Amino acid sequence: MAERAAVDEATLLWAAALVEGVDPAALLERLEGAALATLAGVAADVEETTEPLEAAARLLVRMVRDRPFPADNAAIGWLAAVELLAAAHWRVEVDPRSVADLCGRVRDGAIENAEVASVLGRWAVADGVACPACGRRVYVLDAAARRVLLPGVADFELRARCAFEHGHHDRSGRPIAAREERPAEAPQPVLAWGECGSFLVAGDGASLVISPCGDDPPTVRVVEVDDVRPADLVGRWDRLVARSSTLGVIAAGAAQPDERGTVDLASVRRALRRSHPAGSPSLGEEEAGGRLAGVAR
Repeated sequence: MAERAAVDEATLLWAAALVEGVDPAALLERLEGAALATLAGVAADVEETTEPLEAAARLLVRMVRDRPFPADNAAIGWLAAVELLAAAHWRVEVDPRSVADLCGRVRDGAIENAEVASVLGRWAVADGVACPACGRRVYVLDAAARRVLLPGVADFELRARCAFEHGHHDRSGRPIAAREERPAEAPQPVLAWGECGSFLVAGDGASLVISPCGDDPPTVRVVEVDDVRPADLVGRWDRLVARSSTLGVIAAGAAQPDERGTVDLASVRRALRRSHPAGSPSLGEEEAGGRLAGVAR
């Protein structure tokens, strides 16, 4: 959904202060109540549309005809209209004489909002630079690149920048093939049950031991085990867990076996990502973050 043009009385007052070369607070003190009401009406009229060119046209027409400031209303309206277009990533390329002619026609009633918007459309140029491979505009949203860096203009630079900003092709302009979607992972069966509700389930490349560890709220500890011997599953699993890596603690419901005795590992992985992001220390174990990145993908 398009956003409405953001123009208020403060924006217009700022434009007037720049044109007049005075302090905005001093200018505000000189304005009468009727002038402030007019500014509020201009802002309300502009904010009724989401189209930048139409909003800029409404702004210019109202400022020129309603004359809320003692002088230079056309210049103030033009500055505010250009700033409104700039906020929508458009810049205006036109000579001052054409601007003065447009404002004169607006003042004389020879041209209305639609015609003014059409004129502005001929003068407006999309911000940024066109990618030679796909035509998308680059250097539009990266303000730092526009102000601090010298934007590249060679074809290979523009293609690389477009690949970085939009990602529809690579640095050479070749389209990026759509990635194949991974098939949904089938639930895995519980291989063995231990004491106190612990159970062993086959994972992707390694098995997981899931053990209750909290009651309020119910939580389980997820442990990755690389090598399981039959003797490890006899009696308590303390030694098995001790030589394994703890991935995290998650809500018990995310790892609850269903009526068929299977566990949704995708649900376990999502819960691990939420409760323990990859790359951070896992319950005091230095290597668990790296393991989590592989298992909880």
